[in-house]
Amino acid sequence: MKSVNLSKLCMEENDSALKQVIRCNHEVLLHLKTSWTSSNPGRRYWACPYYGGPRSCDFWRWRDSENIDLRSNYVIPKLIEKLGELENVVESCRFNEVEKLIGLSKSIKEDSEEVDKPNKSKHDDNGINMKLEKMEEEIRKIREKEKNWRRIAEGRTRNNTHFFVVFFCCILVIALIYLVKMLYMKNGSMRLP
Repeated sequence: MKSVNLSKLCMEENDSALKQVIRCNHEVLLHLKTSWTSSNPGRRYWACPYYGGPRSCDFWRWRDSENIDLRSNYVIPKLIEKLGELENVVESCRFNEVEKLIGLSKSIKEDSEEVDKPNKSKHDDNGINMKLEKMEEEIRKIREKEKNWRRIAEGRTRNNTHFFVVFFCCILVIALIYLVKMLYMKNGSMRLP
């Protein structure tokens, strides 16, 4: 299979048609294109970029005569057909997913409207409101306690820092005093009476 592909590639590289400069009636330099239609799969051609449009010069030319191997002529259209089927399946799946999401969105909206509606029940609304107010008050108190604890914790860390600085300075002073005494004793012991 590779040798066939390599030989085909070598044939295309040596093909004089690939080196031709082809221009349409608009004098536009045309690039070699490949047809993937079911009737002409894999055939190469040149066509005006405006072909079939209002400014078309209707320039169209096949690169080769119709000598495509039978296997490619059979396989490529089948693959293109299968690709179209798969694209349809993917599109229908996307459509189904969108429909499901829309249904879910409607359901959520309806449920939220149900929750937002005031319930008419035998229970006293004042009692519920009082419980709600108590809970809000408790939450407010808990938040105040949390703030106080945070302030205390921050204060302790500052005090701890001050403590360590003072402690370190004291140790330094004591070490200096000890050093001075040692030097004094050393100097004093060297003196003659």
